[in-house]
Amino acid sequence: MEACKKNGSTQAFIIIIITVLILFNSHSIGLAKSNIVNLIKHESVVVTADQVVENVIVVGGKVTIAGTVKEDVVVLGGNLEIKSSAVIGGNIGVIGGKIDQSSQAIVTENIFNLELSPSDFDILLIGILIFLSFMFVKYLVAIVLLLTTILFNYFLPRQIKEIARVINEESFKASLLGIFSSILFGLLIVISAITIIGSSISILILCLVLIGAIIGLNGFAYLVGKQLTEVLTIEINKDLTTGILGICSLILLWFIPIVGSILFLLFFLLSFGAIIFRILVLE
Repeated sequence: MEACKKNGSTQAFIIIIITVLILFNSHSIGLAKSNIVNLIKHESVVVTADQVVENVIVVGGKVTIAGTVKEDVVVLGGNLEIKSSAVIGGNIGVIGGKIDQSSQAIVTENIFNLELSPSDFDILLIGILIFLSFMFVKYLVAIVLLLTTILFNYFLPRQIKEIARVINEESFKASLLGIFSSILFGLLIVISAITIIGSSISILILCLVLIGAIIGLNGFAYLVGKQLTEVLTIEINKDLTTGILGICSLILLWFIPIVGSILFLLFFLLSFGAIIFRILVLE
């Protein structure tokens, strides 16, 4: 029963995404036989011979087409049957099911069919969900970094410059401090999280670490922006613009698959270490 619920919720999430994409390019969805723009369902669908639709998007059901589809047909986790009277003007894509097409049917574009077993199809959907969630988190973090760069460079310009100086002059010490401090704080968070009283403390420690790392990244971004202005021979008078240039460069680097994530992690450790170094020096 739980597996069925998971499968249903997963497919529902996919159909929501597809629906949004379709609606972005269309204006309305109707149900009258001659006025349907897009037919989007989470069940079996039959397009009768007298029906004319724009697109057909179905998840988890069988699709039978005997009428006219002006654009595309997409079926996820179901079979597609194309009758002899069918006319399809766009592409056909079926993933996780089979296509049974009459030789008299008219299909003007490409046909893509990936037959998968139910378990393989579920794995594919889960993979898509994980990928979409990962990309959403990435974009969210990128927006947060950009906003914090504007705030910190506006309200704490001297501190950001000082962190940039530490990273530039004490990069080796800052890197070591970043690695050991991350391990130490990670252990503190885990130990406090498994205790009843310390669960709130673990959240507090995590927030402090994230704030410190973001401030450190802003210092690193300022240093990157300053060096870019020198390499590109661009004259920028405002520290805020320099910081934004640097953080945008780091974000673009972060979106490079695998390599970008590794480099961003190294920058994170270096920046966090610079914050720790600065605190130790002040004390």
